[in-house]
Amino acid sequence: MHPFSLLSLLQLPFMLSAYNVSVRRRLLQRVCGGVAAIFPTVLLPNALEPSIAIAVAEDQQLLPPLPDIKTIVTFRVRIARSDGTFASRENDDDPPFVGDLRLGLFETTKVCAENFLSYARPFNMDGDAPSFARSNIVAFKDEQLIAGVIPGLTVAKFGGGIGLEYGGSIKPVKSWVEEARDRKAKRLRHDRPFLLSHNDDDVTPTFSITTMRNPSLDFTNTVFGVVLDDKGKEVIQHILSVPTYSAQARGSVVPGGEALFDKQNEFFLGLAKSLGDTRVGKAYEGKLLRRVEVVSSKVESSEGAAGVV
Repeated sequence: MHPFSLLSLLQLPFMLSAYNVSVRRRLLQRVCGGVAAIFPTVLLPNALEPSIAIAVAEDQQLLPPLPDIKTIVTFRVRIARSDGTFASRENDDDPPFVGDLRLGLFETTKVCAENFLSYARPFNMDGDAPSFARSNIVAFKDEQLIAGVIPGLTVAKFGGGIGLEYGGSIKPVKSWVEEARDRKAKRLRHDRPFLLSHNDDDVTPTFSITTMRNPSLDFTNTVFGVVLDDKGKEVIQHILSVPTYSAQARGSVVPGGEALFDKQNEFFLGLAKSLGDTRVGKAYEGKLLRRVEVVSSKVESSEGAAGVV
């Protein structure tokens, strides 16, 4: 007899709905045990893939080599405690995480690399230029981590077009689309985790980091770099362990479970608003429920380095 009751299994979809892929996978393994192997189509939707490290190990021989890396950028990343704080404490049972995320920029994606580097400068204490050194990793959605979000940097109307506003000034935008002669020959596929990707229609420095193969991005995004070394990948795994906000229950195995979850969600959001909780209006699907910040950025050259995951 499995130690968990039927009630535990019935409650499982509601427990899973507010957590990201990594946490949901661990909960499934603990609570369901062998049940997941018996009913894989019911309890394991497409989002619940094996760990990305295992996926890379299994698929590595089937993947084409990545382009050489021209430049490396290192982000110092920190993840807050559950209460949102970072300060050191004695006998800390929930310490904040700090780690270095090394990103390699491909020499074949010159436009994206140049634009990325324009934001990779150290933070200016005068605050007159936006920098990744004061940016956030904000969400996990569509199997991507959303990174490079710089507080205070917004798209604004400018001279009949659009510009980027920061610190009270507006500057013309730069396109992130590669030169036409390079796009067809050098466009890379989103065929593995740990790739850096930028939406071609986005003029902001916001970029994503893939956590699995994602071919749906091949026609809208440009792959311009990759997460380097095991320490960088450990940082990604730590970020993936952060719970995320979900507005709906996915893949419920309980009849009427999704409708019930929606009603519960509506009730609690309404209650929070009535009590004056302003954070409710800032909630969105996939939002990381802990602060994940980049606190420094360092650029180094690496001419001819191989881009290997």
